[in-house]
Amino acid sequence: MSDDQRDVDPAAIEMDAVHDMLHLASIIRRAALIRPFGPSSVALHAAGVTVMLTPAEAEAAAAAVLESDWLESKLARHGAEQRLAELNEVRAEIQAARPPGYRPDLDELRANAAVAARELRDHVAATCPGDHEPKQHRDRRPPWCKACGRDWSGIQHRDVAPS
Repeated sequence: MSDDQRDVDPAAIEMDAVHDMLHLASIIRRAALIRPFGPSSVALHAAGVTVMLTPAEAEAAAAAVLESDWLESKLARHGAEQRLAELNEVRAEIQAARPPGYRPDLDELRANAAVAARELRDHVAATCPGDHEPKQHRDRRPPWCKACGRDWSGIQHRDVAPS
C-alpha cells in the first residue's frame, strides 16, 4: 500500500463531499435570490457540467439540499459544529426570504399543473384533424380551432363536421 492510499481518510472524503454540497447549495440559493427578476435562467457550473435552471428551480434545488436531513446527519456525525451552524444560518436566511404563508407543496402543485396543461395542449393538438390553431371568432367565445372546434384546453365550442 502506498503512502497516498494510507493517508486517505474515508470520513475526510465524505466531509469534503458534504462541504461541496453545502457550498453548491449556497451558490444556487444566492443566484436564485440575487437575480429573481433578471435573466430567465441561472447557469449552474458543477463538476464540469453547466446546467441552466430557472430562478425558481435553482431556489428549489438549493432548498432541497439545505433542508435535507441527510446533510444535517452527516455534519452531526462528523462533529462539524461550525458547518452545522452555517447550515442552520443558511436555512434561517432562506426562511426569512420566503413570503409569509409560503408553502412548498403549492409550488409543486403549480409545477404539476403547468406540466399537465402542456400535456393536454399537446394532446388536443395531436387529435385535431388539421393544424390546431385556435383563433378568436366573432361569436364572443374563447378562441377555438376551425378544424376541430376546440380551444387549447380541449373544450368543444363548435360542432365541426368531419371532413
